[in-house]
Amino acid sequence: MSDLIQWDAARPDVYDTKHPWCRQPCDDEPSWHAWRAYLSMALPRTIKKLARSTGLPVGTLRRWYDTRGWRLRALAFDNYVHTLWQNKVEVEIVDAADDYVQRHARILAMGTELLERELTKYLDVSKSQNTTGLLRPEHLSQLANVFVKLERLHHDQSTDNVQVAATVDLSRLSLDELKELKRLNAKTEVK
Repeated sequence: MSDLIQWDAARPDVYDTKHPWCRQPCDDEPSWHAWRAYLSMALPRTIKKLARSTGLPVGTLRRWYDTRGWRLRALAFDNYVHTLWQNKVEVEIVDAADDYVQRHARILAMGTELLERELTKYLDVSKSQNTTGLLRPEHLSQLANVFVKLERLHHDQSTDNVQVAATVDLSRLSLDELKELKRLNAKTEVK
């Protein structure tokens, strides 16, 4: 961290420590251009690659790297860019989730309206004519199941049938009784 202290601790009123990748008083014209080239390199950045691409001596670049805080300035820039990228991704994820929820809420509302309308028709026709309605009862049942499930999902409720088993103390049963219980249990299992 001494490389950053070397260029900003002496005069924090002069150096832009919030945006250290921007031009600083220590950056003369040649070092500024080299710094910008270094900063725009693909990761991992190296002084040797910078020397090859700029034609500048490695020793000069190494001296600027050490005395002008390039390592920490580049790290600050990379962190800044990563934060911008992360914020953008988070906004996109939230927007996509909002769109998803709104779309499903609209579908649920339309489906509920359709179900209510069809149920009303079914009831009206069956009351007035003593006949079945526009939808067959099994279709209404299926539709009701689907929309009840969607509504439960929309409200973050479980749609699973939860089996509740009572805790039974079997310690007082004899071995013969346990065998009989097992035999009876096997007869009642759903296959």
